[in-house]
Amino acid sequence: MLKVLINGRFLGQKLTGVQRFASEITTAIDRLLDTPAYAGLDVKLALPNEVACSLKLDRIEVLPQGRLKGNLWEQAELPFVAPDALLLNLGSTAPFARRSQVITIHDMATFANGQNFSRAFRLWYRFLLPRIARTASQIVTVSNFSASEIVSYCGVRWSKLMVVRNGVDHMDRVTSDRTVLDRLGVEPGNYLFAVGNLSLNKNIGAVVKALDLLRPEGIAMPLVVVGTKQDAFAGGGLSTDVANRIISAGYVADSQLRALYENAAALTFMSIYEGWGIPAIEGMKLGCPVIASNSSVMPETCGDAALLCDPHDPAAIAGQIQMLLSSPDLANRLRDKGQERANQFKWATSAKSLLGMIVREHSATQEAQVIPATTVPG
Repeated sequence: MLKVLINGRFLGQKLTGVQRFASEITTAIDRLLDTPAYAGLDVKLALPNEVACSLKLDRIEVLPQGRLKGNLWEQAELPFVAPDALLLNLGSTAPFARRSQVITIHDMATFANGQNFSRAFRLWYRFLLPRIARTASQIVTVSNFSASEIVSYCGVRWSKLMVVRNGVDHMDRVTSDRTVLDRLGVEPGNYLFAVGNLSLNKNIGAVVKALDLLRPEGIAMPLVVVGTKQDAFAGGGLSTDVANRIISAGYVADSQLRALYENAAALTFMSIYEGWGIPAIEGMKLGCPVIASNSSVMPETCGDAALLCDPHDPAAIAGQIQMLLSSPDLANRLRDKGQERANQFKWATSAKSLLGMIVREHSATQEAQVIPATTVPG
C-alpha cells in the first residue's frame, strides 16, 4: 500500500492563494479516496500540535505532531513523521531532511520580483527553493509560466515538473452576501473592483492613476479594493476627487467577496507577477468582466476571456476601462467567455491529476527495484 503524508503547515497560515490551493486539493483528495481507483492509498495529514484542522475530512487521518510551530516545525519535526510515507507538500515550502517528497512551488516571485519582499524572507526562499527542488522526487506547480521560471531559477530539468492548475469551483459552495454593498455604499454595476494589497506587485496604484485619467472623460465610478485595511489610501498624494472614489473594504468573507465580484462593472487585476492569478478566474466564474495585466502568467490564465494591457501604463488601463464601460456587448461577451473558461478549472480534476502522478511514480519506482532473475548457463 502506498503511504502519503500531507504537510499540513498551511492550516496554520493566513488564507491566500497558496493556502487555498493546499486546502482545496487536500479536501478533493479526501473525496477521491472513496473511489476504487485510489482505494489502495493510505493518506494522512500531519500538522503542528497547536494548529486545528479546519477541513472536513472523512478518509484522511489527521496527525497532530511535535512541540514546535511554523518553519521550525516543518524543518525539525515534520521530516521524522511517518518516514516510510511519501511527503506531499502543497504550500511553497518543504523540509530539507526528506528525500521521498513531492513539493509544490507556486511561483518564483522572490527571485523575479524580490523587491516585493522583506530581505529576510527573500533570502530564505532563495536559499530554500533551489535546494528542495533539486532533491524532491517531483515538483508540482500551477502554470506553464511558473514551470519555466522554476527551470530557470532552480536549475532543474523539465521532466521533473508537473502542472496542476488551481480550481475555481470553491465559489460554487459560497452563498452571496449582498449586505457588503450597503456597508460600502456602492450600487450594483456601478463600481470597479480590485483584489490585492498595496504591495508594489499588486500594482493597484496603476489603476488609481488610470482613474485620475478617466476623470475628464466623465467616468467617476468608485474603485472597491478588497485585501487592504480601511483608509489605506489616505494621505497617498492623490487628488481629492480620486481619493474619495477609492473604497478600501479590508478583508472580507468569501460570501461578501462573491457579492462584490457578481455586482462589479469590471475586475481590474493589474498584478505585475503571479504564478496563476486566482482573482481573475474567480471574477470570470462569477460573471465579472476582467481587465488584467498582460505580464507574467496572466495571458496563460485568462486566454481570450479578458481584456489585457500593460500594467505599467495607466493610460492603457484607462483605455481598456473606458472601452469596456462604453460597450455593453463587449462586457456581455467577456462574461460569457469568462464563465466558459472558468468552468475548465475544477479542484477534483486537479487533485486527480496529482494523485495519478503519485501512483504512477510509485509504480515506476517499485518496478525499478525489482531485480530480474539471472539465467544460469546450463
